[in-house]
Amino acid sequence: MFKQDQLKTLKEQYKDKDNFHIYMVGKRPLMMFDKSSYDISGSIFKGNIRIAHEGTFKNVSIQIPMEEMIVRVSFEMNDQYIIIETLTKPAFKAHAALLLQTFLAQSEMDSSIIDLQVLYIGRAFGLKETPTRNVFDRLQHHETVQKIYSERSWDTDVWLTAWKFSPNSIAFFDPNESNDDLKSYIHNLVESKKNNTSFLQISDKQNIAVAEAALINYFKPIYNDKFKNNFPSSDHEYKEYYELGLDYVMVELDTSGLGFRLWSEEAEVNKEHIIKYTFNSEQDFKNMFSFDQPK
Repeated sequence: MFKQDQLKTLKEQYKDKDNFHIYMVGKRPLMMFDKSSYDISGSIFKGNIRIAHEGTFKNVSIQIPMEEMIVRVSFEMNDQYIIIETLTKPAFKAHAALLLQTFLAQSEMDSSIIDLQVLYIGRAFGLKETPTRNVFDRLQHHETVQKIYSERSWDTDVWLTAWKFSPNSIAFFDPNESNDDLKSYIHNLVESKKNNTSFLQISDKQNIAVAEAALINYFKPIYNDKFKNNFPSSDHEYKEYYELGLDYVMVELDTSGLGFRLWSEEAEVNKEHIIKYTFNSEQDFKNMFSFDQPK
């Protein structure tokens, strides 16, 4: 999870890595430090984080233990960031929301205040592009993201998240199939593992495109138009999925280890979201992935 002002740094950090291709734009209540009232006791900072709530602010008390004696505390970006300097260690800088997110994850307090509402989902490359750009490059000059920032209310804050999806496959066998077919399948699977290749030969571009569309169809974010009600769509290239005779597509999203939950107007708040689309018959499957179907 990151802010727009971190994009240049993250782009440089991941410029030679093929890590993230799907991004989400979300919002949560505005949070900032109360710089008018805090205390420093040796190596411990004690203060409050102000959270926008029902037209006003409420405070949550926090402590930040440092390894050395604190010599200076300052705040940036309308008090959303805190900078703590000690005697010899590098300065500690953190956003109020991320600090509170970590604090609540380690406590028994209600953490619903940091739930993230999904507003927009996209991917780093277009339909005619190869999946080489990462999300940090894409988000720097994104019209919809800029629109979300311009239309947000005073008491909300916009956050960006980047995701990498690892494809997996499960095979079921018909007991009436010939042994030769089963032996051939197992042989090809073993060879793919030995050679570290993809057994099903589904391209990264196809996997990313399907994951993006499935997520949009599930969350139905208010700033997305495509795929909210017509997934799969002929706008996406799903021919490989049809040719392989796949029975279903499932996307699993788990934020348990990240300290926050996702939700939208159509999807209930949860740490784990499992999105599954089943094809009940060969004809249904063919119809869903037809390039000739009306949009």
